[in-house]
Amino acid sequence: MFKNPFEFEGRIRRTEYGISQIILFFVGFFLLAAIIEIPFLVIFYIPVIWFSLAQAAKRCHDRGNSGFFQLIPFYMIWMLFAEGDIGPNQYGEDSKQRQPINTSYTNQRNYKQPSSQTPQSNYAGQYDGGHNKSSNQSKSSPSTGSSKRIIEQGSKGYKGNLYK
Repeated sequence: MFKNPFEFEGRIRRTEYGISQIILFFVGFFLLAAIIEIPFLVIFYIPVIWFSLAQAAKRCHDRGNSGFFQLIPFYMIWMLFAEGDIGPNQYGEDSKQRQPINTSYTNQRNYKQPSSQTPQSNYAGQYDGGHNKSSNQSKSSPSTGSSKRIIEQGSKGYKGNLYK
């Protein structure tokens, strides 16, 4: 926790982000009280602001968003409660070391198309009443669809699976 807190790269969990916000609240409060007495101490706000921006950017990265999303009003509250992306995303590895259940997804919001193409059927483009044909069945013309073939098989006492 709190590895490289002043860097803008990587991802952090909700816990680390929440703890950093609590730390920022107290440091900011005491620094403001000190600035009232000694105005020169305002220079110490620079690292506090840098730390705040870096932690918020890393939390945005955990959600799969750019660090600029922290500029959206009330988005910082959303970052406290929203779950991060499962598995690695474009900003780095998962901070909880979780792996996606389905490996065809890069994360929950960005669907990755499977690399293999769908197999081509041997069907010549004729409508068969919504049923798939296997290669061992004879092809029927559009006027004699599969429903007619099923009725004929049924009248002969066919007891098997009619939709093979």
